[in-house]
Amino acid sequence: MTVISIPSAKRLISSMRDLGYEFSDAVSEIVDNSIQAGANVIQVNLHFDGYDSYLTVLDNGVGMTPAEIREAMRFGSMRDYEQDDLGKFGLGLKTSSLSQCDSLTVSSRNSQKKVQVHSYSWDMDHVNKVDQWEILPVEIDELLNPVVEHLYSTTGTAVTWEKLNRLLNFQDPTGGRAENDIKKLTQDLKVLLGATFHRYLTGEQRSKKVMIFVNGDLVESWDPFCRSEKNTLELESFSIPISMDGKKGNIKFRPFVLPTQSQFSSSSAHLRAGGPEKWNKQQGFYIYRAGRLLQSGGWCGLRTSDEHSKLARVLVEIPAGFDDLFKVNISKMKINFPREIREEAILKLAPIIKKANDLYRAHGETTFSGASVYETDDKNFEQLVSNSLSKLDAEWSLTPGTVKNVLPKLFGQATPSERRYLLRIFKRLAEEKKAGEKPLA
Repeated sequence: MTVISIPSAKRLISSMRDLGYEFSDAVSEIVDNSIQAGANVIQVNLHFDGYDSYLTVLDNGVGMTPAEIREAMRFGSMRDYEQDDLGKFGLGLKTSSLSQCDSLTVSSRNSQKKVQVHSYSWDMDHVNKVDQWEILPVEIDELLNPVVEHLYSTTGTAVTWEKLNRLLNFQDPTGGRAENDIKKLTQDLKVLLGATFHRYLTGEQRSKKVMIFVNGDLVESWDPFCRSEKNTLELESFSIPISMDGKKGNIKFRPFVLPTQSQFSSSSAHLRAGGPEKWNKQQGFYIYRAGRLLQSGGWCGLRTSDEHSKLARVLVEIPAGFDDLFKVNISKMKINFPREIREEAILKLAPIIKKANDLYRAHGETTFSGASVYETDDKNFEQLVSNSLSKLDAEWSLTPGTVKNVLPKLFGQATPSERRYLLRIFKRLAEEKKAGEKPLA
């Protein structure tokens, strides 16, 4: 005789809220669902209003019936996933949302002719009170005005996060510090969405471009491979065969070697190419599944990141149906290379790393204790960023070798903040020499 053992809703949901989602990763999970629903316009709005702050993700996809909403709200929801679907576990919507908020509401309209909006909510206050797997129906007059206005104008789905206690984790969620944090989260979100979905934003992944807006601003795509730069090198692609449970497939690799700083079309283009984590951390593999970026940089343990290989970036496509082999987890934030391909991958990477290393050295990139001078945050040195050290003596009319021989030694002993002052001093002395005020040997 079998016994059905239903887990405690209060305990299990609380545990599943801590799978490690960052805010931007959690929002990306919702955007995944919108793209899967055929949306080509997705609006993300993070509204600060103290305790009443909220986030909405509004799309113009096909929408859902009431039964489909209820199933989507179920933990471990059942539906037929295609091999190239962005979802897989039936958990992302719930776990990502509740990692950031205490109230998740999904509202949807699926008829072009009829304006019928249906909504259901997971509310942690209710779950903790009754300890039951209960979702609550939500009447239209209980919805936020932006949600109602959106779904009255188009088919699609609206995801709403309220009670943002976990996001606004401040002693005073109504204060200036909390508001500033929301502003920073918004800016960071634009950058991450531009990277994660860049192939959808440009139409590379599917014929119709997807437009994503964050608080009304159109998200710009960020191409890790700088393919618009004329000096970017695309090396020969290669594939490595894999097999799993009788299935066979190929992992596709497209290697790129990016230009050195002096080869970029502009200093601003070089700075933007550095990416959210800056040049050293952005080298390595860019792993995609169904056109969606899962991992941005890093070598998956095959080698260590190195200043001299920072120009190397490799586009990697995971074939459909092989997620388990790469151990793609619920939050899509952890990728492992299968053991059986690691040795071959290391051999194939060797000429790519050598090419990046040779190019880096050939153009005189100079570093100080592993950090590039070009990665200074001081905007006053945008012109400096566009030159190599060997050119600064001539540009500043200094005795040949002054900057190249002296500045690296000083940089090696200075802190990051002190380095900016050193650059200012050298620039001032150079300007004074040009003006004939002081000699500088």
